[in-house]
Amino acid sequence: VVPAWINLPFLPRECWSAKAIAKIASCVGKPISTDKLTTTRARRNYARVLVELDLSKDQTLSFPVNAKDGVLFEQKVEYEYVPHYCSHCKYIGHSLSNCGKHVAHVKGKKINGEPEKHGKVDYPEKKKPRRTLLRSMPTRKRRQRPPKKRKKMNT
Repeated sequence: VVPAWINLPFLPRECWSAKAIAKIASCVGKPISTDKLTTTRARRNYARVLVELDLSKDQTLSFPVNAKDGVLFEQKVEYEYVPHYCSHCKYIGHSLSNCGKHVAHVKGKKINGEPEKHGKVDYPEKKKPRRTLLRSMPTRKRRQRPPKKRKKMNT
């Protein structure tokens, strides 16, 4: 669950009360607050609402609303920014198509779903280190010093 801004475009005039906007936004997620322009009704082309959004569920793009006067209309929903969510590993920040755990798991199976006989798992390739000036220069072995000669002591 993450907070996300949604826009409710072309909201009818009779639905612009704080209570009505919260009730309509609750079809998408738990409403937290509205922005200042929506509260003061300075901008009438859409209502902007901050909601708690459950990323594990599909995003609602539109839903039917029954207005006070009994008129039924279809309300569209626009999402400002929703982070990527992986349904495989349950992490926020990447989608299923970019999941390293899912790719490693899927490559071990055939198209029809039966596991391969070899059971090899291909992991995503690691980046090769860049060649720098120091790495590209040939290395020399250190020259060994000859052992020190010991002086003989006269007695």
